[in-house]
Amino acid sequence: MDKYLRDYAEPVIAALDGLPDEPHWENVVVIPACNEEPAFLRSPPPSGGRSLMILVINESPAAARVVSMRNRSLAEAVQTRFVPVWQAAADQGLSLWRDP
Repeated sequence: MDKYLRDYAEPVIAALDGLPDEPHWENVVVIPACNEEPAFLRSPPPSGGRSLMILVINESPAAARVVSMRNRSLAEAVQTRFVPVWQAAADQGLSLWRDP
C-alpha cells in the first residue's frame, strides 16, 4: 500500500494543486478512450444535479501512429467544444473543462 500511494496516488494528488473548489458532484462517469474519433464526444443524457465526466485518453508507448493522431484529434475536440476552467502543469495532462 505504501508503494502504491508513494508511486501513483501522491504524484497525482500533487498535480491537482490549484484545482478550483467545486460543489460536490451528484453524478460521475469515467470514460476510458483510445483511438476514438472526435465524434465520440456527444452530450450525455440529461440527469438531475451536477455531473462530472472524467475522460481518460489512453495510449501505450507502442501505439501506432494512427492511434496517436486520433487521440490528439479527440483531445483537440475537447478543447474546441468545452470551456477551460483549470489546467495542471503541461506534463501532467490534467485539466478541467466546462460544457457551455
